[in-house]
Amino acid sequence: MTDDFRTSLTNAPGKESYPIVSFTWFYVPVHRQDLQRSHAVKEYLSWVYASGQEIAQAQGYVPLPPRFCKRCARQWPRFSKLL
Repeated sequence: MTDDFRTSLTNAPGKESYPIVSFTWFYVPVHRQDLQRSHAVKEYLSWVYASGQEIAQAQGYVPLPPRFCKRCARQWPRFSKLL
């Protein structure tokens, strides 16, 4: 994965890899529209990269790799300024 998070998930190597996968995108407006919504988005994204991973796995989804979640957390201050 590149520094700007671009990557291809198609035909990943490995015996246990699934050949067709995709991302789910979450778009955040460049300019905040209201403070309450901004706070909710921050809380949601914080949850996604922490306890949300455990819940997803319990529901049969593949969790994000821990190093990816840490990388997202390091980028969070940059995105927080938009919210």
